[in-house]
Amino acid sequence: PLALGERDLEGLRVLVVDDEEAVRHVVQRTLERLGSSVLAVADGEEAAALYEVECEAIDCVLLDATMPKLSGDEVLRLLRSKRVDVPVVLMSGYFESDVRREGPEDAFSGYLQKPFTPLELELELRKALAQRLPDHVLIPHPPTVPNARVETPAGVLER
Repeated sequence: PLALGERDLEGLRVLVVDDEEAVRHVVQRTLERLGSSVLAVADGEEAAALYEVECEAIDCVLLDATMPKLSGDEVLRLLRSKRVDVPVVLMSGYFESDVRREGPEDAFSGYLQKPFTPLELELELRKALAQRLPDHVLIPHPPTVPNARVETPAGVLER
């Protein structure tokens, strides 16, 4: 897997799992604009099969909480059984408090409430990836979404 440092999100390999085609499409386009490569699947069974083969090559997973066939919780447990260190960002139309679980096998690295913006996607992905890396490796990046404006304690980041 890619170590995030001075390079941006370029080169990341992200697995996107969502049963809504429109969500998959928007997330894939956003991530590809950021330089990431995307593997997009429509349900938990597809995700489990793909992850079985590709788990070491995947840097991050964006996972819908509610899907047919296998739920987000079931997929998360399968992912964790193969690799505990992969960041998993849960996506849902429900409030985070309604979907967050307590056990370590259920832990996810980030949360995106639908609908979300490309900037929210980028920032949550950065946050999830930062959790798995030592602090000395991280270099703050301005948002890479065009015409984005984010206020931080250090000032305003614009692109």
